[in-house]
Amino acid sequence: MRLFLSFFPYKTIANMVYGFPKLGAIVIAFFPFLKEQLQQCDADVEPWRYGSMVVISSFLNFIFVFALLSIIAFVTDSPSFVPYAFILSVAIFAISFFSDIFYPSMLISKLSRDINSTLLDATRQLIIELRSGVPLFHAMASVSTGYGAASKRFRRIVERIDAGEPQIEVISSEARKSPSFQLRRVLWQISNALTAGASVDRALSGIISDLLRYKLMDIKRYGQELNPWIMAYMVIGIIAPSLGAAALTVILSFLQFSLPPITLAFILLLLIIFNLFFIHFVSTRRPVI
Repeated sequence: MRLFLSFFPYKTIANMVYGFPKLGAIVIAFFPFLKEQLQQCDADVEPWRYGSMVVISSFLNFIFVFALLSIIAFVTDSPSFVPYAFILSVAIFAISFFSDIFYPSMLISKLSRDINSTLLDATRQLIIELRSGVPLFHAMASVSTGYGAASKRFRRIVERIDAGEPQIEVISSEARKSPSFQLRRVLWQISNALTAGASVDRALSGIISDLLRYKLMDIKRYGQELNPWIMAYMVIGIIAPSLGAAALTVILSFLQFSLPPITLAFILLLLIIFNLFFIHFVSTRRPVI
């Protein structure tokens, strides 16, 4: 588990959190969903530690950016840029903080997409194995390889059962930890069928059509969301910067006030960051078929 936006090494920040245990507890109190999300994305860090790391990393990012911009302002003989440097540093703090807070949900979304991309095929093989008379444990062992992220989840179930843990408890536990809602439904169906003494293959057969419908819904949703994203990109990334820069130049010329030359360079930097973020955002939203 790492931080999404940090200018400093992960180990350095991890070693600093031990002096601020209450800081992490406060963050978790404001964002209680982090506990479940860190569990679902297989994070090897306690929730309080992650909360402390988020705050410390964001504060260090603020100090680093403000110091760097202040040095550049004085080197270029533009002391009037220091207040802008402070405002930009505060923005970096906020961006760093909320990016790291919601980073586990981004990981969960990616893991869920990876699992869902092969879950339908894995479930079909599971049904075929069960209808052929293969025990459930061996059927899950057969799908523990060859189906990517879905196989990894079934492999964990097989390993825990093989270690002596009760089968129903293991399946229910892994269902709660699963980042994929679709996999949770599959595991819940298996757990409920085992608890009720019903046929597992019949319980799973009813969910195949739902898994197919989920794929179609993802494709339709992506197509519907793409047009608003394109419009937002054109407004924020193209129209606003060009017209805004022209309008700002005209207004400041009437006020007989000139911005430091370095301001335009940082506006360009922000546009590059926005473009990279938008490309990453659209790519992560694209459904995996």
